[in-house]
Amino acid sequence: MTADEVAAGWQLLFDGQSTEGWRKYGSDQIGSSWKVVDGAIMLDSQQKADSTWAAADGGDIVTDAEYENFELKLEWKINACGNSGIFFNVV
Repeated sequence: MTADEVAAGWQLLFDGQSTEGWRKYGSDQIGSSWKVVDGAIMLDSQQKADSTWAAADGGDIVTDAEYENFELKLEWKINACGNSGIFFNVV
């Protein structure tokens, strides 16, 4: 973040190195298929759950903290035929 962003109160949700601050929905830890690669959080879809299309121990991830009155700024990439999105303001 820039000094101006820090001064304006912006907070990083991802440190670029770890999955700290994130967890699997309905759990207190992140699924093992979630990895940090080249400074990005990614789902390793090569690890398949038994006889399904889904990644083993993947699932949706959420932040540990709750936020309100915010602006969300991010970069997002998904492969062809991907099935996911970003949900916010969800309880």
